[in-house]
Amino acid sequence: MNINLLRFLIAPIAIYISVVIINISKFDDVFFVAAIHAGFQLILIYGLLLLSKNRVYRLVVVLFLSMSVFIQLSYSTRLSVGTIMSVLGTSPSEAYSFITFNFYALIFCFIISLAVFFGPLLTINRWFAPLVFFVGLSYLYIPVVIDSFDDEDALQRQVYINSGVARGYPGWYAAMEYYMIDRAVWRMPSISTLRAMTDTYFLLEMQLDTSSKWEGVSALNADSQLLVLGIGESLRADNMGVYNYPRNTTPFLSKNENMLDIFPTVYSAGTNTYGSVPASLSISEPIPNLSLSIINLAKDAGFKTYWLSNQAKYSSWDFSVSTIAEQADYSDFPSNDEPGVETDEVLVDKLKQLLNDTKGEHKRLVILHFYGSHMTFSDRYPPSFAKFIGTAPVIDEYDNSVLYSDFINQEITEMVVQQKGRYMFFSDHGLGDPDGAMPLRHDLREKVALSSLKVPLFTTKPNQLNLKKEDMISLFYFECIFSQWAEVDAKQLNDKEYCKNALNQKVVTYIDSNLNVKIKERKDFLN
Repeated sequence: MNINLLRFLIAPIAIYISVVIINISKFDDVFFVAAIHAGFQLILIYGLLLLSKNRVYRLVVVLFLSMSVFIQLSYSTRLSVGTIMSVLGTSPSEAYSFITFNFYALIFCFIISLAVFFGPLLTINRWFAPLVFFVGLSYLYIPVVIDSFDDEDALQRQVYINSGVARGYPGWYAAMEYYMIDRAVWRMPSISTLRAMTDTYFLLEMQLDTSSKWEGVSALNADSQLLVLGIGESLRADNMGVYNYPRNTTPFLSKNENMLDIFPTVYSAGTNTYGSVPASLSISEPIPNLSLSIINLAKDAGFKTYWLSNQAKYSSWDFSVSTIAEQADYSDFPSNDEPGVETDEVLVDKLKQLLNDTKGEHKRLVILHFYGSHMTFSDRYPPSFAKFIGTAPVIDEYDNSVLYSDFINQEITEMVVQQKGRYMFFSDHGLGDPDGAMPLRHDLREKVALSSLKVPLFTTKPNQLNLKKEDMISLFYFECIFSQWAEVDAKQLNDKEYCKNALNQKVVTYIDSNLNVKIKERKDFLN
């Protein structure tokens, strides 16, 4: 074959490899059909490159493609709001850990980018470029046009538009997004990057009023109260000994079930911190309404509120956890913008000091936000807690971080009980099954595995909760659990029996990485 002709194959081959990676889930079904889909996507992307000789335009197309490949290699999913916000809110140390963990994926994407950007493009005549692009565009949108005449599609379209309007989009934009992106995303998964970017832009532009909007708030207990709420990080229930994990990763919880109520069937409000914590700590409509947070509820009921966090303190202009933290009367981020520099023991010391300094206060709510089992796992605990060795390094390190979290919970539980207070703990989200498709990683896929949502929840006794051990609990409705635990009430919690219905469901409710509320039965989840 002529060497000059081979040069023209560099870019198409690199593009085809990229779209195969992006469409990898299709190859689980019919390989031949998936290969055809990848071929048509190659034609569309190649046609885009042929439309203009402008180098900046070409660079944009290349970056768009390589970013989609990298997200697929790193997260086994498409780019989402949660992914973008995680990047915007990350600290230098977290960025270093992420880059180290995904170093080979970065190198691969860099090589692909060079091949597509510098590879010569074939030009036959002036009609060749528009013809190639038209063929690719026809593959993408002719099925969309055909489906638009279906009655079922009309219903789906209206639901999508309503959802878009509820998120703050104009109706025309939601309709355009439905046809241009949502209906075409299966044939061209990388196009979802556009939706993720626009969703993020709208969220960042939102002017959030987080002052309390609770109505009719009342404190049902006039006595002095000390409430401490611990929020764990990336803690899987299935890797905890108290939840029947073979390793004894929770010696304290396992030996003290007489003084604790431990709930076995609890599911987080999401699969990453950015989506899960706001959804857990406030009423969602469907996006979390931060003015209806548990901190505002407690303050309206007469509590002095405190937030102690070992996470990074992100700026309060985004839709982030720090926005809720800043609602507290006092907040402290000892790690500043470098989360995990210190172990979670720093929060134990901060809590001890805080409780001593605020003894005279009548009602106190302290929220502790741990760094828990965040990647890199080996950095989350002191060397003395490296007890588990022999399964696999990553699993051993994760289990050691779980063991250390159990120790931290022991210290806090004993401290709070000694001061006649109440302690409650849950994890913001879990991680993927170590033997599954997302091993000990955030499950940001559209169809998440149930195990990545299963998290611990326990309280000291007595706890004032009207929950049974056999109940299936969705932390999406944690505001209802909190109101029982703190013995406070509000109009919004009783309207249309909101909390009564929320705590008696047989389904799992959570918010996905694109901030869509999902309601599913357990049988509908991936294994």
